[in-house]
Amino acid sequence: MKQDLYLVQSNEVAKIIDIAIKAFSINPPDVGEEGIKQIIKSYLHYKEKVLNPEPQYLNLTSLRIGKNDVLTYFQETNGKTVEYFWKEIEASGINVQRVDKYQKIFKKGKITNEIEYDFVIDTMIPMNQEGKLTQDQLDKLELYIN
Repeated sequence: MKQDLYLVQSNEVAKIIDIAIKAFSINPPDVGEEGIKQIIKSYLHYKEKVLNPEPQYLNLTSLRIGKNDVLTYFQETNGKTVEYFWKEIEASGINVQRVDKYQKIFKKGKITNEIEYDFVIDTMIPMNQEGKLTQDQLDKLELYIN
């Protein structure tokens, strides 16, 4: 039963990966041709891992983490690649929501898991430098981390 559920959900993640690759191919971010090739190679690697996992990773928790990894770029950035991706996701009928992770963290007033922790550590300084997080928000995040 769990393997059937894994199969259904892994096929959905594979479709998400296909849409991501299409988004990077049709509306590439400004990272150069080699950068795009490397990104696409990474997504193809994710797809292979999702569809043909090693036995110890043939579970829904590992799949959820993999799905999060696949969606990270599209949840944390913006631009024509990201907008194209979300438009295609909506058109495909795949049930994946665009989430403002910072809004959720601030609403809770804490970081509740390792995924949120890693997200904050990886993005808070660049988001502040880009003007997407205020100094007050940055200070709150530093409190949540400690």
